[in-house]
Amino acid sequence: MYGIGLFAVNSPSFGFTPLVNHSWPIKNSLFKTYFVEAVLPVRFNRPTGGVYTTPVTFGLHFGLGF
Repeated sequence: MYGIGLFAVNSPSFGFTPLVNHSWPIKNSLFKTYFVEAVLPVRFNRPTGGVYTTPVTFGLHFGLGF
């Protein structure tokens, strides 16, 4: 699975956030699944009269679903 999102309010920045995730079922447990997901937020900061920057970060999440 994958997704892309953007969220910036009252800010001179815009960008995108690709997300990839995968889950596996767990049998006979309170928890029904475990998952891993990776995100790569990219932002383009364009302040008026300021220095343009383009920060790129990486996140890796692990979790349990119930």
